[in-house]
Amino acid sequence: MARFRPLRWIAGLLFNHWGTKTTALLLAALFFFVTREDVTRQFAIPLHVVDDPQRVLRTKLPETVTVEVHGSWSRINRLSASDLGKLELDLKKVKEGALQIDESTLVMPNGVILRSLIYDGVDVRFDRIIEREFPVKPVIPVTVHEDYEYVGLTTSPARISLRGPKTVIQEISSLGTEPEELKNITHNMEIVKSVLRPREGVEFAGMEPGERPEVTIKIMVKPKAGTREVVVPICELPALVPKTMALPKTFPVSIRGPRPDLRRVDGVKDPVSAACRIEPGEESSDRGTLIVDFALNTSVPEDIAGTLSLYPARRRFPITSGEEPSERVAPKGGGRGADPAEDEPRPG
Repeated sequence: MARFRPLRWIAGLLFNHWGTKTTALLLAALFFFVTREDVTRQFAIPLHVVDDPQRVLRTKLPETVTVEVHGSWSRINRLSASDLGKLELDLKKVKEGALQIDESTLVMPNGVILRSLIYDGVDVRFDRIIEREFPVKPVIPVTVHEDYEYVGLTTSPARISLRGPKTVIQEISSLGTEPEELKNITHNMEIVKSVLRPREGVEFAGMEPGERPEVTIKIMVKPKAGTREVVVPICELPALVPKTMALPKTFPVSIRGPRPDLRRVDGVKDPVSAACRIEPGEESSDRGTLIVDFALNTSVPEDIAGTLSLYPARRRFPITSGEEPSERVAPKGGGRGADPAEDEPRPG
C-alpha cells in the first residue's frame, strides 16, 4: 500500500479543506476585478497646428504630444492612440512665450479620463504678416540699331504689392520679371512678362498662392539726328540780274534730320533744288537783292519730307553791276513751303 501514498497526497491537496480553498479563490478574483479599475497609460498622438493668417510661426513645434489617460482596465486595455484622434493647436489663440496647449481641445472617449499632456518645452515666437508695394524693374537688356538711341522703358502697373512676414518683406527692394534680351531695336515695342516672386514665404497680394501677376513693358527708342551735305546748282537767274554780276555756280546745303530718313535720301538724285527771285530795293539807288531759296525736290518721299530741314535755306546777294558781289548769308533757313524768316530753319 505504500506505493499509493503519493496519490493519496495529491487527492488531499485537491479535496481536503475545499471550503478554505474556495474562499481564497473568490477573494483573489474579487481583488483582481477591484484593482484593475485603476489603470493609467500613455499614448503619443499628432499635434495638428492651425495657422494664424496674420502671423507666421518662427518656432518649430513638436510633431506629437504624449497623452496620459486613466480609466478602467477593460476600457484602457482596448484603447489605442487612433481612438484619441489628434490634438489641435490654434495659433490665433497662442501667445508668444512658453508653449501652452489647451487640454480642452482633446475630446476623450467615454470612460477615459485625461490626466495630463506631456510635450517638449518650446519658446513660441511669431513674425507679423504685412503688405507692401514694390517697384517693378524688368530684366530686359536692350540694344538698338546704330541709327537709334535707347530712351528707356516703362511698366504697367509700375508697382505691385507683396504679402508676407515682416522680416522677409523688409529685405526686398524691388521686383524683377522674366528676362528677355532685345537686339537691334528700331522702333518702340510692348511685351508682356510675368513678375518673379523674390523670396520663399511671400505671395502676391490679392492672388492665390503660387500665382504671379503680369506687367506690360514698353521699350522706347528714337532715331539719332544726322546730316547730309549736298551741292545744289544755281537756279535760272532773273533777267534783272546783270550778266556781269559774279555768282557761284553751286551752293553747299546741309540736309538735317533723323538718320533713318537720311539713309532714304541717299538714294534720291538731286534731293534739293534752288529757286531765284528778286527782292526790290527800298531806295531808287538800291537795285534790290537776289534771293536764292532752297527746298526739297518732289523726288524726296513725302512721308519723310516733314522730318527734314535745310541749312542754309536761303542765300541773299545784293544786285550790283560789278564782278565782286557782296553777299549776305542767313545763318539759318528753311526748305519746302512758304517763305520763312531767314534766322529760322525751314523743314523740308
